Amino acid sequence: MASRRRIGLTLALSGLVGIGLGVLLGGTDEPVEGFDLKTDAILPKPVEASEARVSEPAPPPPALEGLPVYPGATPSPLGETAAAGGVPLDVAWFETDDAIEDVMAWYENRLSADESLTVVSHQFSGNSGYVGYRDGKTDVMHVVSFVRQGEGTMVIPSRARAGDLLHAEQRLPEWFPAPEGATGGMIVEMGEANTRQESVSALVKGADLLRLVEFYREALSHRGWKVEKARRESPSVGLVDASRPGQRLQVYLSRPEETDATVQLYATLIRSS
Repeated sequence: MASRRRIGLTLALSGLVGIGLGVLLGGTDEPVEGFDLKTDAILPKPVEASEARVSEPAPPPPALEGLPVYPGATPSPLGETAAAGGVPLDVAWFETDDAIEDVMAWYENRLSADESLTVVSHQFSGNSGYVGYRDGKTDVMHVVSFVRQGEGTMVIPSRARAGDLLHAEQRLPEWFPAPEGATGGMIVEMGEANTRQESVSALVKGADLLRLVEFYREALSHRGWKVEKARRESPSVGLVDASRPGQRLQVYLSRPEETDATVQLYATLIRSS
């Protein structure tokens, strides 16, 4: 398995969770090409063998309630705190040597076996995806997100109350330079003792991808960011990567269709202290 201290994710963990929750709330499910983001700061450090202590087995993380247990999985909570639009969110994670296609199929088959559940799923570019459902009895949304890690897979189960999310705050954060016409969605936050991660998505209608890349190069530079990368990766994908002391910001721009003038923005900010 890839090192937990240097993990490249196809979508930022919190962004991927947010997309799955948004779809279950009735949002649009647009295909998104993969991009790479370093999120080692948000993941718990592996415990050295000499530091391990013999203790009673910990109870399963709350995020696993309402979900089948993947064979051989040992999930851990992801972050000390998590919220979507200010609504508390339970999130966990584990790694498996199994391929992402096999893991996703296992969850989809197990959940779909319950005919009372309406299961939704999507795989982004073969590198990430999610499977989830909304429990009509408890009004809880369960989303399992997946990220390819070499030959294996990182799995991120999460849950939140649908009713609370329907009234969650929808806005663009102050740290996110918003081009004219941008409309935002849910901010997903995760945190450890010394690290905070925020992710948000937005849409810009009638936008030109290359001009938006240049907009972020100039806007971030003006705000004191060191722009390390700002370029169009392909006709439909752009990437902006910037940093300043204690912070890293990545903005991913995607135009799903060549003929579509709408650009999707996905931004993730990691603050370390």
